[in-house]
Amino acid sequence: MKHAGHITPNFIATKIEQIFEINIQPAVHNQISQLLAKCFSGYPKDQSYFKQLPHFRLLVKNESELIGHVAVDHRLINVGTNTFRIFGLADLCVDEAFQSKNVASQMLQRLDKLAQESGIDFIVLFTNQQTFYKKNGFSIVDNVCRWVFINDHHTLGVSQRKLGKSILIKSFSNKKWEDGMLDLMGHIF
Repeated sequence: MKHAGHITPNFIATKIEQIFEINIQPAVHNQISQLLAKCFSGYPKDQSYFKQLPHFRLLVKNESELIGHVAVDHRLINVGTNTFRIFGLADLCVDEAFQSKNVASQMLQRLDKLAQESGIDFIVLFTNQQTFYKKNGFSIVDNVCRWVFINDHHTLGVSQRKLGKSILIKSFSNKKWEDGMLDLMGHIF
C-alpha cells in the first residue's frame, strides 16, 4: 500500500475498468475482498460480495494495486405504478491512501455515462453516508421498501418497511419517481 505522502494530490483514475462478474478471475476476487475488508468493518471474510454477486463492477487500479471498487446490479424495480430500469450500487469504496483524491467521484461519473448510454432510468443506492452522494447529484427518497431478505446464502423471506432516509436516487430519464412502494424485486444491493 502506498502512503498518502507518495500520491499526487490530483490523482486521476486514468483507467476505470468495467468488468462483468463472470469474467473476474480468482486473483481479482481476492484483491476485491481485501479492499472491501479494509474499507468496511465486519465485511464477510474472504468474500468479494456482501449478500449476492453483482452483474458488473468498476475497478480502479494504481499500477497493479486495486484502489477503488463499486458493484453494480442491473435490474427492473417498481415504484408505485411505474417500472424502472436501474443500476443498483453497492460497496463503493476507495483505499484510504487514495481517499479525497476524487477517485469515487470519477467512478460515479463513469456510471453516469454508462447509465445515459444504456437507457437507465435511475441509479439507486442505500447508504447513511449521504453527503458525498448528494454532492454527486443524488437525492434522498423515503419510500416504503420491499426486498428479498438474504442471510448467509439463504433466502429468509420478503421484508417490507421504511428504511429511514437511506435510499438515494439519481435520475437519467424524464420518468417521475413516486412516493409509493419501492419493490426491489430482489435483494438490497
